[in-house]
Amino acid sequence: MSGSRNAYTPIILWYAIRRLGVEGIKQMFVECEQLAAYAARELNARGVSAWRNPNALTVVFPAVEECIKAKWQIAAQDVGHLVVASGTTKSQIDALIEAVSNSG
Repeated sequence: MSGSRNAYTPIILWYAIRRLGVEGIKQMFVECEQLAAYAARELNARGVSAWRNPNALTVVFPAVEECIKAKWQIAAQDVGHLVVASGTTKSQIDALIEAVSNSG
C-alpha cells in the first residue's frame, strides 16, 4: 500500500475487502502463489535459474534482453522479477516463460 496520505488507495482496499471478503482475498492469494510456483518450476525446467522465497508472489530470474524487458515490462538490473498479481493468467506466464527461455 502506498500510504494513508493518498485517500484513493485505502478506498480501493476497502472495496476489495467488501467485495471479496477475507476468504475471497485468501483464495486470490493462493491462486497467485500457485501460479508463481508454477512459473519458477517451469523456468527451472527450461534451464533458466529462477527462484522465489516460500509463499512469495515474486519470481527472480537472470537479467533478460532489452526487448523482452520492454515487451513484458520487467523490472530488471542484475536480475529480472516477475510479480504474479490478481488477473495474471497461466497463458501470460507461459508466453513469458517461452520468451525468457528462448533468449540468450
